[in-house]
Amino acid sequence: MYEKHLDLLNLVYDMQASIHGVTYLQIQEKYQVSRRTAERMIHAISNSFFEIELLSKRPKRWRLSRTMATPPLNIEQVSVLQSAAKMFGEHSMTTHAEQTHMLLRQLRANMDERALQNVEVDMDTLGKSDGFVAKPGPREKIDEKMLEQLRNAVLACEVISFDYISRKNQTQSRRTVEPYGFLSGTRRYLIGIDQYASDSDYKMFVLTRISNLNVHDRTYFKRDENFSIADLLKDSFGIYREKPSQVVWRFDKSVADEVREWKFHHSQSMRTMRDGRVEVKFYAGGIDEMVWHLVTWGDKVQVKQPQRLVKRLAQMRNAIRVPE
Repeated sequence: MYEKHLDLLNLVYDMQASIHGVTYLQIQEKYQVSRRTAERMIHAISNSFFEIELLSKRPKRWRLSRTMATPPLNIEQVSVLQSAAKMFGEHSMTTHAEQTHMLLRQLRANMDERALQNVEVDMDTLGKSDGFVAKPGPREKIDEKMLEQLRNAVLACEVISFDYISRKNQTQSRRTVEPYGFLSGTRRYLIGIDQYASDSDYKMFVLTRISNLNVHDRTYFKRDENFSIADLLKDSFGIYREKPSQVVWRFDKSVADEVREWKFHHSQSMRTMRDGRVEVKFYAGGIDEMVWHLVTWGDKVQVKQPQRLVKRLAQMRNAIRVPE
């Protein structure tokens, strides 16, 4: 019963926070309820002291026509914002870190003295046992000033040019690019369209291989409104884009439980075989990144398809030099 009341309260905040309103489908997906239950939730809110406005009929969109006071921040929310700011800072995303800190300050400034005092005491305790740490291991050194220039160019849709060292042949060339956004993985990339490439497809440029950046002031490009990083990488295992193929992996019975905890790709299917092994199938590209992941499973996985992945694994195995 308490959970149902909490869902109604959260829906009130959703309706207040969205200028476009919320639909029945959005309510169904977020709160995992049926269409009939979504209708009842709207009806329950409209029968209370809240004034609901119907913004459109196809589909129906509802929002609150007047605002209500929101509860003060709790310790979990403060902790999440501080962790986010710390993570942004560790990844050289200075502007994001500063804006997150600013948001946290603004929210705390609106707290009453008692609530603020409670949060301060809890944060002091949490700080001594904080489980959030930066991702261990090597990190790239990225020029923060250059990164800030790139972000501004992305936001302003300004054309840029820079020297770039190719990953394949290590040659340097001058590129003129329409910047669209960034992608973070093991390395960080700029996504954009090379104006002088033989095709108009999106390219990925490793940030540490970019130098001598020049932002072409007042030289703008028209951004494709349909651009989506999620759509761009939907057929990829990681961030490298290549022609997708059917992938079949079989994991030993000894790691079956661990395998079931993984989602290797959004298109995957998983079945337990008679001998206890787990077979995973999906459709994707990104052979090199599959190899890097498979190495972590050691001899507990067998690659059935595709054959080029089998060959690439063999090549990596033969290329590894073990210190004596």
